[in-house]
Amino acid sequence: MNELPWLVERIEQWQKLLAGNKIPHALLVSGSKGVGKKNLVYQMAKMALCDNLQGNQVCESCKSCQLFNAGNHTDLKMISTEDDVIKVAQIRQLSKDLILSSSRGNYRFAIIENAERMNSASTNALLKTLEEPPANAVIILTADDTGRLLPTIKSRCLKINIDLPQRLISKKWLLDSTDFSEQQIEQALSYTNSTPLATKQFLELNHLEKCEQMLDELLELAHGTKNILEVTKNWLEEESLQMFPYLANHLMQIIKTKMFADVPTNDKFTQFSTQQLYSLIQNFFRFLKLNNKSLKTELLIEELLISWKQSFPT
Repeated sequence: MNELPWLVERIEQWQKLLAGNKIPHALLVSGSKGVGKKNLVYQMAKMALCDNLQGNQVCESCKSCQLFNAGNHTDLKMISTEDDVIKVAQIRQLSKDLILSSSRGNYRFAIIENAERMNSASTNALLKTLEEPPANAVIILTADDTGRLLPTIKSRCLKINIDLPQRLISKKWLLDSTDFSEQQIEQALSYTNSTPLATKQFLELNHLEKCEQMLDELLELAHGTKNILEVTKNWLEEESLQMFPYLANHLMQIIKTKMFADVPTNDKFTQFSTQQLYSLIQNFFRFLKLNNKSLKTELLIEELLISWKQSFPT
């Protein structure tokens, strides 16, 4: 049984394709980061390669399952980014591999993770393979952002989208699969857009504690109990910079709660106006955009904090 309950429907959809011998030569699995795309495509490949599949249950004992679990199944090829991009050489080699016959007389699977990170050359190379797919070869693409994929790529794939599970489903799964408290999980979900796997990683890496610390420093800055230089020094470490997207998510959740929720929230940042919170969110994203350029990180942090401080009348 698949351990992620929100993927059950997609597993059942795949099972029907297998049972009807209607496996397409290309699939595009999309969904938010941390929703379980990798889990799903691995399960799909394992089911198709299993010698004794019963419904949607792999046997775990056949030679194929053993090879799969050991990570060296000859009929499964994995492509992931190199230096944050999928290169043309990777796709060309994959195309050569897929032409070969299956070592076990079955399907050959290729999984391309984060397919939206292909450059133009690798995209064109993949397109040629999709236009004339090798027999019994199945190519599965995963993507966080399908908008970055060419329409000609998308049009040649069966599309499977993983919807973000309801917050209560994510919360229950996290309570069942981790040792974190209900309060910690509730807090963490607001930083990760309620994406379950991303929330689990967020908690395991102690990001919740770090984010709460940074929000406390913003509060102290707003109330005049800490100065900009102190906070800037604390935020210069790499871990702090990695929290900016999470902080922006959390503040946006507060805005939505303030605007649309029927029940009050006790979050400490509800005391600030929607405009103050929006401005802070925009400055987080401005920092993320500019910090990859030649501008000095320390100056960018100072600008962000000065803008936040100036949003309060003296």
